[in-house]
Amino acid sequence: LVAQHVEAGTSVEDFRKVALDELAKRSEAAPIRSAAAVVTRDEADTRREAMSAALLHQMRPQRVADDPQNPWRGMRLSRLAEECVRLVGRPRPVSPNQLVELALSTSDFPYVLANVANKTLLDSYQYAAPTYKRWCKQTTLPDFKQVSRVRLGEFPGFTLTPEGQPIQFGSVSESREQYNLATYARALTITRETIINDDLGAIERMFGELGVKAALLENLTVYEILNSNPTMGDGAQLFHANHSNVAGSGGAISVDTVGVGRAAMMVQKGLDGVTPLNIVPRFLIVPAALATKADAFVTATSVIYAKQADVNPFAGRLEVVADAALDGASATAWYLAADPMMVPTIEYAYLEGAQGPQTRLEENVGGRLGVSIFAWLDFAAKAIDWRGLYRNPGA
Repeated sequence: LVAQHVEAGTSVEDFRKVALDELAKRSEAAPIRSAAAVVTRDEADTRREAMSAALLHQMRPQRVADDPQNPWRGMRLSRLAEECVRLVGRPRPVSPNQLVELALSTSDFPYVLANVANKTLLDSYQYAAPTYKRWCKQTTLPDFKQVSRVRLGEFPGFTLTPEGQPIQFGSVSESREQYNLATYARALTITRETIINDDLGAIERMFGELGVKAALLENLTVYEILNSNPTMGDGAQLFHANHSNVAGSGGAISVDTVGVGRAAMMVQKGLDGVTPLNIVPRFLIVPAALATKADAFVTATSVIYAKQADVNPFAGRLEVVADAALDGASATAWYLAADPMMVPTIEYAYLEGAQGPQTRLEENVGGRLGVSIFAWLDFAAKAIDWRGLYRNPGA
């Protein structure tokens, strides 16, 4: 176009108009192309997931569904190791020993084992379902530094202000509890013997048990707070006469004793020492020895009572939490606890982004032939408020 108008002697002003018109015409004629974002998955990741799923189904068929389209479905452990070696272009090993060495050093096999171990551990951890999570408050912490849980008092109420007098300023009191995360860890090795023997059961037992142990550790850490009755930030024990949250004398679970506990919780005062909090218990926490009695107490029935005094006003209003972690300290003591959404009593924490056990893979650690899985748990629990808890030593 430029050459054509140079030859024709078109003036600069006229050519400028021609050029703009031509650009507009070409822009309208050009197709509008839109780009779509496509999420792709690495082929190796897909293969590792499929291999892991095939092994997990053999180990826990009731928890992991079978996939008829999975090309590694039903393969034994050693056969899967052979497949991993073949997929990296290596010739078929002549002996089981050579197979394991090649599979662990040159292929996806270690990642498959680590994936299986991790998922087995986490599955068992979640399935364990420790009871403390029902009545405690969860949080996360960004690091291992000591954290303070500040409990603010009640906002001061209105005061009578005579005409012409200045409005009085109020203040809010506070108290605090401090704690920090701790790390608990363990390492296990999937040995070459386990792989050669096709012993999937050994892997399932090892890492399944480790997941249960992690859940048990958390559970014991929380219930040890009730058992040990630790000192709080104000210098008094969690359950103490100064906190008005412990029965003067022990008594079995009954309408009268639970009624006393409820009343004690309802009349708890705020940090100002004046404001009644009206805390209502939601949970009845008992050792295993009292589980049946507690269940019978809170279960609503259609029984027609002979007299009004026999009616149980707590039937259907309390949720029983029974745990054997309490029996070692006392088989008779029982507790009332508030809803953690209303009054957090014991808080448990994980490291941010690491809720539950975490794992890492290493090969041939310390001269051990096999794959070592390092598992750790960053966890802590602390009583942060006594007002939503009540203890009766029982009888």
